[in-house]
Amino acid sequence: MNHELNFSNKFYRFFWAIIYILLFKYSPSFLHKWRVFILNLFGSQIKYSAHVYPSVKIFDPRNLFMDANTCLAPNTICFNVSKILIKKNSIISQNCHLCTASRKYNDFSMRLIKKSIVIEEDVWIAADCFIGPGVTVKDKSIILARTVLLKNTRSSSIFQGNPGKCIGFRNKA
Repeated sequence: MNHELNFSNKFYRFFWAIIYILLFKYSPSFLHKWRVFILNLFGSQIKYSAHVYPSVKIFDPRNLFMDANTCLAPNTICFNVSKILIKKNSIISQNCHLCTASRKYNDFSMRLIKKSIVIEEDVWIAADCFIGPGVTVKDKSIILARTVLLKNTRSSSIFQGNPGKCIGFRNKA
């Protein structure tokens, strides 16, 4: 669905901002199902076993999809101009930034570029990571703390650094 800057989209975002402040942001930390309920009312598709903390900032709930046993930890930013898909058993740790949009900086118009982010199954993204537009984090991958990830991973890979580089693979136990 294309959510351009028309009146209905502006109204939706304004209404979301009010509900976010009144019913989401200051809800007790343990009320994950309550926040999932609110997000689903606003167009998200989130399983009720997901954990979304009250300090998570979500640009557009219509573009957030979370499968079973997933987590958006405290102070995570979801700048989801395009879709963010988090598949089952994946954890996004505190202070991460999932960013689905940027600007075409070498073009005078600096038009908006939107690309979805996919976090596949059994992924752990450690604290303070940045995941850029269009990135797919393959299943069982680990993105270590403060990594800036601007490219796709391979299954079971471990990424670290800025820019993120593969430093190894998880052992199969």
